[in-house]
Amino acid sequence: MNLQTQDRNDAITRSTRREPDVDNFTRRVREAAESVVGHSRLGREIAALCDRHAADRNLIIADRSHGLPIVAAVGPAGQGKTTLVSWLVSETFENSKKT
Repeated sequence: MNLQTQDRNDAITRSTRREPDVDNFTRRVREAAESVVGHSRLGREIAALCDRHAADRNLIIADRSHGLPIVAAVGPAGQGKTTLVSWLVSETFENSKKT
């Protein structure tokens, strides 16, 4: 088993234990699916998608955040995401110079 596979398995294990790092969205989707479709094939597929989402989220936080909040700019092309991110970065550095 390689390190990446082990990291994913560890993240899935953490997410299925419902530790605090599992986000509210994933929990709500899982609970809604269980109440509507139960443990049917579809219910198990939704639960697996929730596990994957939580595991991927945990890996992103563990790999990249170093305890800092993660901010993403998502949207169609040409909507100003690059400008927004550039502004956020410049403001963050300007504010850090002041303190």
